[in-house]
Amino acid sequence: MSAQPALTLDRVETWLSRHGIAAGPEEDGAVFMGFPGCDIGVYLHDEEAALVVAGMWRGRPEAERLDEMRAFIDAQHRSTYGPDLAVTPAHDPRLLLLSTQMVAYVGAGMSEAQLDAFMDMGLGMTRAFFSAVEERFPEFVTWEED
Repeated sequence: MSAQPALTLDRVETWLSRHGIAAGPEEDGAVFMGFPGCDIGVYLHDEEAALVVAGMWRGRPEAERLDEMRAFIDAQHRSTYGPDLAVTPAHDPRLLLLSTQMVAYVGAGMSEAQLDAFMDMGLGMTRAFFSAVEERFPEFVTWEED
């Protein structure tokens, strides 16, 4: 069996470009994208030899809604295959952050087909989760769609 091509952020940026997805320049070892409702970053985790797609929702629920947010996330985890979901305090302790993470352990590299499948799944499922959050909690949608 032949070795897989090394996974680099250049390959990730090429994949994004091929799919018409605008991404900011590489910054601190990550590539960032803005979508309606969320921001997504892709980075290589050197210690774990992993490719990570991490998302952050733009909505900021009040901290008093923590139990409700956790219940929603637990229900999503039980019913839907997708990213790991988390709710954490924001810099402003009155607000919460909703975030996602999907990880592909790379090991000895990643083929184009593997990269395509993971990126498509990671971006698609992250955006789908945040769309579900917006449907369930429309009161936290405070931005305008482009």
